[in-house]
Amino acid sequence: MTRGSFTILLAVLLSSCRSGGAGTSPLRAGYDTEDEPSGREEESRRSVEPWEPKRLALRVPNFGDAVVVLPREERTPGPLLVAAHGAGGEPDFDCDHWSRLTRGEWFVLCPRGKAISQGYEGSYYYPNHHELEREVVAMLAAARAEHADALLGEPGVYAGFSQGATMGALMAIDHGRDFRALVLVEGGWSEWTLRRAQRFRETGGESVALICGGAGCTARARTSAQILERAGLRVHVEHVEGAGHTFLGPVAERAAWVFDAWPLLQGR
Repeated sequence: MTRGSFTILLAVLLSSCRSGGAGTSPLRAGYDTEDEPSGREEESRRSVEPWEPKRLALRVPNFGDAVVVLPREERTPGPLLVAAHGAGGEPDFDCDHWSRLTRGEWFVLCPRGKAISQGYEGSYYYPNHHELEREVVAMLAAARAEHADALLGEPGVYAGFSQGATMGALMAIDHGRDFRALVLVEGGWSEWTLRRAQRFRETGGESVALICGGAGCTARARTSAQILERAGLRVHVEHVEGAGHTFLGPVAERAAWVFDAWPLLQGR
């Protein structure tokens, strides 16, 4: 197989990472005992005024431009939320999605990765978790230099879908000082060993949420949850029955619940 044909095949196979599956009612499979949000909380959430995210480009030395969405309250700094796309995804879409999901309350920052090919515009991937780590570190430095007034100076959250979750779980264990909590959607459920979980806890990590649209993901996430708990981390597992490999629809609703009601970060 030639390099060109391999690239085309890779693009076709990975493009499914953007697709969403039809879902039924979400089935909660949590490892905590907190209640669902009350009807009053849900009503308050729906009453929030409409808001459109404004995506900004952020130059990152030695990497492609990252994407930033500032908090909706422009004069109020927001906590950090780094959101990494799946293979075949792109940062504009993910930044828009996660900023809407969190209703503009966060400073959302999305790494670009590398283009799958020059002829496949708008689709990116991360070659490995070491490359993702280097890009995220450079991106955080650039964001803190350019948007210091809009970003709270405290550890935030790393969210990833598919490849962004899988490689993020490997990368984040050394960066608990930046990301006290992880939200890993349809990925990052089989990378955990006790040593890695302990390392994440030692560097400042507190919480890990594993959100799945497939039964295979959920089974492995429950196994990983036991490892994470042994390391002293707070863990929550969500299974959205019938949703499939997606971070949209009911899967996104459960991710929003994690941000709103778990909560991810103690004291917020």
